[in-house]
Amino acid sequence: MILPHSIKKHLVKIYAKYLRISSVIYISFYHFIRSYKYVSSTNTLNGWKASLRVRCHILEKGLTMPNMRLGFGQSRINDLIDFLNTSKCYEKQEEYVYAIGLLKEYISLHERENFQLPDSFNSKLKEFVLNYSDIESFKQIKMSDSEYFIHFNASFPIFAKSRHSVRDFAGPADISNIIKSVELAKNAPSACNRQAVKCHFFSDYKIVQKILAVHTGNNGFGHLVSQLFILSVDIRMIGVKEYNDAFTNTGIFTMNLCYSLHYYKIASCILNWSVLPKDDRKLRKIVNIPEEETIVLIVVVGEPSKHFDIAVSKRQNIEDFFTIH
Repeated sequence: MILPHSIKKHLVKIYAKYLRISSVIYISFYHFIRSYKYVSSTNTLNGWKASLRVRCHILEKGLTMPNMRLGFGQSRINDLIDFLNTSKCYEKQEEYVYAIGLLKEYISLHERENFQLPDSFNSKLKEFVLNYSDIESFKQIKMSDSEYFIHFNASFPIFAKSRHSVRDFAGPADISNIIKSVELAKNAPSACNRQAVKCHFFSDYKIVQKILAVHTGNNGFGHLVSQLFILSVDIRMIGVKEYNDAFTNTGIFTMNLCYSLHYYKIASCILNWSVLPKDDRKLRKIVNIPEEETIVLIVVVGEPSKHFDIAVSKRQNIEDFFTIH
C-alpha cells in the first residue's frame, strides 16, 4: 500500500514532534534525578559551606539595609546559631569564623544603638559567641556614591572587583545611560550566536512595585527601586537538547550588563527568579512578556544613595573551586 504524499508528510511531522517531546522528557528526567540525589545536601563539606553562606548572606544583607529595622532577623539568627552548634567539627573553616564575626557585629550594632533585644534571645546569642573571644566582629562595607564608582575607568581587575550589589537607591538612573549600558552588554557571547536573551526594562514606579511584590527577595529595600530589568529567553531560539542554554546565556549577558551599568555609574542588584509556577503566572499578568519567553531573573537598577552599606559577601578561596586536571 502506497500512502499519499500528504499523509507521509503529516506522519513525518508527528514523528519529529514525538522525538522532540521524548528528548525534552528524557533530558528533564536526567537532571531531575541528579538534582534530587545531590541538591542542598549538608552532609558534605561543600554542601555545608553553601548552606552556611546562605544563612550568613541573609544576616549580612540585614546589616546593610537602608533604614534598618533594629532587632531584625531573630528567628533567622536562632537558626544560624543552631546550625553552627551542630557543626562544631567545621569551626576552623573560614565560613564558620565569618559567621561568628557577623553575629558579633549584630550584637555590637544593637549595643551602639542602645536597643534592647529580648532577654532569652540576647542571652543565647551572647553565650554562643562568648566561646570565640579570638574572633573579631565583621563590619560591612561603608561606601559613598563617589567612592563606589571611582574605579569605573580603571584596569579590568580593579574595575571588576569594585562592582558590588547595591540595595540603597536614591532615584532612577538616566535613561540614556541605561540604553548605553544595554548597547555595551549586547557584546556578551551566546551559544551558537543565537542571541536569544531578551531585555525588558521597566521604569513606571507602580509597575515596578507590582513586579517586586511577586518577588520575595527585596524586603527592606524594594520600596526604593523605581527601575528594573526582566531578562528572559525566547525558547523558540533554543534547541531541544539545549534548554540549559537559556540560563547559561542569560547569566553571561547579565554579568556583562552589570559591568556595563557599573561603567556608566548605575548601581544594580540581581534578583533570581527561582519561583513556583503560580508566581511566574502572576508576574506575567503584570507585565507584557510573551509566553514563548522564559523569565530567568530580575536586575534592579538606579542611582545609589549618597552613603550606603554593601554586604561583604566573603568569597571562597580559589583552591575551593578551581581544579587543574
